[in-house]
Amino acid sequence: MGVEPYFQRPKEGTPAYVEFRIGDDEDELGIIDRQYLPPIAKGGWRDHSPQAC
Repeated sequence: MGVEPYFQRPKEGTPAYVEFRIGDDEDELGIIDRQYLPPIAKGGWRDHSPQAC
């Protein structure tokens, strides 16, 4: 993406979760490691932007 995450956990080592701010409006994009999904979750994406609500 060419952008460094502004938030990462854990801070050191392989991240389990990262957040980026992208675009002119600095929209947030969060990425989580699949191993933390609940057993019944199928994955995918969710749009939580005000325009989607």
